[in-house]
Amino acid sequence: MAQSLTEQKGIGKFMNIPLNIDIQQIFLHIFNFVLLALGLYILLYKPVKNFMDKRSSYYEDMDREARENLASAEAMKAEYTEKMSHAEEEIAKSKADAARSIDAETERRLSEADKKSAKILSDAAADARAEKAKILASAHEDISEMIVTAAEKLMLNSPTDSSEIFDRFLNSVGEDSDAGGENK
Repeated sequence: MAQSLTEQKGIGKFMNIPLNIDIQQIFLHIFNFVLLALGLYILLYKPVKNFMDKRSSYYEDMDREARENLASAEAMKAEYTEKMSHAEEEIAKSKADAARSIDAETERRLSEADKKSAKILSDAAADARAEKAKILASAHEDISEMIVTAAEKLMLNSPTDSSEIFDRFLNSVGEDSDAGGENK
């Protein structure tokens, strides 16, 4: 029973291998390393790689969207710049149209005002002529009444020959009407 410690562990049977290397132990270590590498690949590398791929694609999509947004923003800017230049032209055109419209309206109102003022003046002249004729007629009536009154007073004051009185009256009226005709 005096087996040595090396024989008890089974090392003694492979003693003819140099450096005391056991092939079975090497295969077990290789198998354990492969299992460990496979486990680490499945548990760590694959999920981390998937996460990194998703993250990379997310940032690539964000970059692509940002570029698209930038391109559309630049296109919109160019479009708005063009619209602004057209808007300035349209504003100038609208101002010119408004100025023409205002000028036409001003001319129309001035012509209406001229027509109204001419009508007012002609109506006023007609009213003045009518008033003048009325005043003249009234004056003629007043003068006639005064003449008749004067003639009556003359006739009453001088009981002389009535034909002589009428002749003097007619001569004085004729002189007054000649003098009045010269004043006109």
